[in-house]
Formats: sequence, C-alpha cells, structure tokens
Amino acid sequence: MMETNKETQESNRAKLLNFLKIDKNVQKLLKLFYPLTSVESGELLFIGLKWKVFYLFNSSSLITGDNPFARKLDGIDNNGLLGEFIFPISKDKLLLITEEEPKFVESFFALYLNLTILFQSERFICCDNKEYLDKLILIYKDFQKENLCADIKNLLFDRLKYISSFNSKEDFFVEINKDVKY
Repeated sequence: MMETNKETQESNRAKLLNFLKIDKNVQKLLKLFYPLTSVESGELLFIGLKWKVFYLFNSSSLITGDNPFARKLDGIDNNGLLGEFIFPISKDKLLLITEEEPKFVESFFALYLNLTILFQSERFICCDNKEYLDKLILIYKDFQKENLCADIKNLLFDRLKYISSFNSKEDFFVEINKDVKY
C-alpha cells in the first residue's frame, strides 16, 4: 500500500520533530530564534503549518556553510523573523518553510540552493563530494564573472514557485520536454 502525499508529509514532520528533539546543536539554534518569534503575527503557527521535508534522490549533494539558511527576504517579513526559508538538513534532505506547495524538488532547484549557500558563506562551505563541490565553485565563478551573484537567491525562490505550479514530477517532465524532438 502506497503512502499518500499527506501521509508522507506527516511522516516527514514526525521524523523532523524527532530529529529536533535528539540533536542538541539544533535545539541550541532554535533556542536563539524562539524568543524572537512573534506570537501576534502567528509566526510559530506559520512555521508549524508550512514546513515540508524533501529527500533528494539521484541528485548532487546539498552543501552547507556558515550561513546555510536561504531566506526569501532579508530582515523581518509578514511571517515574522524567519519568514519563508529553505534549510539543508543533510546532504540529501532539505526543510522548506514557505507559502509555496511543491510536490517535488529537482536538480536546478538544488543547484540554486547550493549556489545561494555558497554566495552567503563567509568562512566555510562543506560537501561530502569534493568533485561536485569543485564543479559548483566553477559555476559560481561564472556567476561572478557575469555579475549575477546577487540574483542567485531570486533564482532559487523563482524556481520554487515554478516547480510548485506542477501537480507532479511527471507533469513537470512533460512540460520541460514538450519541445524536444527525438
């Protein structure tokens, strides 16, 4: 019997909550943010209702760095201190807290997330795949040459909005391949 998308989301939420309960470093991080959240704006409710955990299959690894949160807006937005953001939990899992409702994530999205983290990092970045990290740095240098680094985060959230417009990964692949002649 296959799990429905809602059952999968509930299962992912339970796994994430368990992860948050076990990992002391994550708890320390959340303790820093919690006092700054706004009860009046419903920020904690927004976070609780809008989070989604995605697993990346057959994709390059996610990187991390000293600033791994990809926030849609800088500063405080309508959804409070954190607002909408994307956070890599591990090399193949990411947490989305956003208004968008994607059914899947794909490789360009992961690439834009990695480039965003690379752009935001000031002291370090790390990845479990040195060859991939070297390629990512070359792509980033191309963005620098074209003065596009400031646009990377916008590309990430635009891609999120784009993939959220599809009902399934299959619909997405049909759309992107419709003009391909075999």
